[in-house]
Amino acid sequence: MKLRGAGAAHLDYRLYQRLLYPLSVALFLCLGSAQAQTGASAVPSEQIGRAVLAIEAARQAGAPDLAPESLAQAESALLDAQALLAKRKNKDADRAAMKSIRYAELSFGQARYITLKEAVEEKSARNARLRRELLLGGDGDNP
Repeated sequence: MKLRGAGAAHLDYRLYQRLLYPLSVALFLCLGSAQAQTGASAVPSEQIGRAVLAIEAARQAGAPDLAPESLAQAESALLDAQALLAKRKNKDADRAAMKSIRYAELSFGQARYITLKEAVEEKSARNARLRRELLLGGDGDNP
């Protein structure tokens, strides 16, 4: 028995609502999830630009003196990414740029950690000196 007219339209809508709509939503979610898991950008030059900025931030944080090894690895990975981009190996260039970003972030973190650690040690030493002065009742010359 075939339905025609308004009944057929209602049946088509129910089929869409119960079967096709959930399947299409699931398909789009799967595709979006797969793209997000790859982490690859469409334009490796954007990642290279991010790597350059991350390396510059690490330099400004003092990484050349405080974390030279990880900064050197970041710069080496950046050079690799630029060479791969010139050879039009976009996926490999993207991976190398991401590697450069990670090493730059590592060197930035190491430099900040060392800088903050030195500041804490300096303040602790100053606090200890002030505590001694207070306990000794003056400038610290009295025994």
